[in-house]
Amino acid sequence: MTYAVELEERPKGKGGTTLVVITDRPHSRTWLGLATRPVVPAEVAAAIRQARRQGWDPAADGAYRELRWPAAETATDAASTGDER
Repeated sequence: MTYAVELEERPKGKGGTTLVVITDRPHSRTWLGLATRPVVPAEVAAAIRQARRQGWDPAADGAYRELRWPAAETATDAASTGDER
């Protein structure tokens, strides 16, 4: 499953950069019948924190940035920060 993150309101005169998060889990509507689980807000927040640590600036102009985000790593990071809601 893949999802995108961007600023809701972009700074005046700036285009902003989209973060494309690529997970290792299948989409919930896969026709293959694979087990999956939804992406929850705590996982999105953890992916954003990781991308920011790697230098992603959502307000900067530029091309999109990809972040590969394994589901196990996502759940661990969200749990370790106490960010689950």
